[in-house]
Amino acid sequence: MSIVINDVDRQIVPRFLDYFSASTLGLLRTIHVESETEKFLIAENVKSEWKLEPNIYNAVDLVGEAILTKDFSSQDALNAAQYLLNNSKTSKFMLMLAKHYLQEEINISPNLKTTETYQEKISKIKKFLDIYPRNPIAWSDLSLCYAALGSKEKSLRAIEVALNLGKNNRFILRSAARCFVFHDEPD
Repeated sequence: MSIVINDVDRQIVPRFLDYFSASTLGLLRTIHVESETEKFLIAENVKSEWKLEPNIYNAVDLVGEAILTKDFSSQDALNAAQYLLNNSKTSKFMLMLAKHYLQEEINISPNLKTTETYQEKISKIKKFLDIYPRNPIAWSDLSLCYAALGSKEKSLRAIEVALNLGKNNRFILRSAARCFVFHDEPD
């Protein structure tokens, strides 16, 4: 006997993942450039700022841009990622970013989310975005949290910002596609 499921009034949590969950599950580990023509160049000003003043902020910018441009051979980005791993002031998110770049194992498993944890996460992401407003991954995570809480407009606004900032990032593109499908806007 088969069971018929009524999908008309069904509410589900979106299946696009936050950065932490995607990296924990190993979905982001196999980003390699197959040819030099596919690789985008890291902006020289990001590299020069890192060389001029090696600090957490410049390291995050450089590593983030290296991931976005698929440049996994940059010695400067490698040094910046190592700097983040060895700095005691590096946040959990920054450590995950550095480990993703270095393709190291991230051993923390994602936990189940509740309304309270999504609200806490939104608060943390907003504080992070006050410091790094041009981080597309944080905007994507913010979109997921809003979608899970049922705030369609805020979710769509956040994913559109993420798309504008990271239009060449496959994680952002996949998250955006799933977000738009979830909100019944597949076009």
